[in-house]
Amino acid sequence: MTEADLLACTDPRKMLEYLRGKVGDRKLRLLAVAWCDQITHQTITDRDRVAIREGERYADGLSGESERFKAWDAIQLSKEAAVRSEDFDRAAWLMCLQRPLAKEMDADDLIGLARSVSRPGAWVHIRDIIGSLFRPSAPLCTDVLAWNGGTVRRIAGGIYEDRAFGRLPILADALLDAGCEDEELLAHCRSEGPHVRGCWAVDLILGKT
Repeated sequence: MTEADLLACTDPRKMLEYLRGKVGDRKLRLLAVAWCDQITHQTITDRDRVAIREGERYADGLSGESERFKAWDAIQLSKEAAVRSEDFDRAAWLMCLQRPLAKEMDADDLIGLARSVSRPGAWVHIRDIIGSLFRPSAPLCTDVLAWNGGTVRRIAGGIYEDRAFGRLPILADALLDAGCEDEELLAHCRSEGPHVRGCWAVDLILGKT
């Protein structure tokens, strides 16, 4: 797939085929979480939301095996109840919800999830989380990160922890004031998104991969 092909592509399965072996476990898990978090054809219960957040925590190494098993088992119980009541659509959705909590994850898991989600615009999350593999942004220079007592990193950290992606234009302003000249980074921070946990611009500033 050429750069032009990838930039024009809106099929998440084709994009994931290209990304096979090029993206780490954390990014793949957060992409799965983003898709599960925005499925609108199912009623999301409080238990479902806990599992979604646990998937994020597991991706970031903040959740141990016991927490992962607990979240997995909770979903499994809900899935079995859905099957007993012949609510097979919900059972399928709960299977999707288990994917970010799986012990191993690769592009094949995401391709399967993309087929299950079948949600218009799912490809947008790939662009938000992965960014450009052809011309990835270089790490920010230390002067930008150190500007005004580390203001840029503090704003980015707050956005990440609070999932406050509405603050990204504020981050763009801070980057400009700090002397950042990365036009792609600035444009992404000013874009409408949607932006999710794992957004490449925030990850770049925080040094996450």
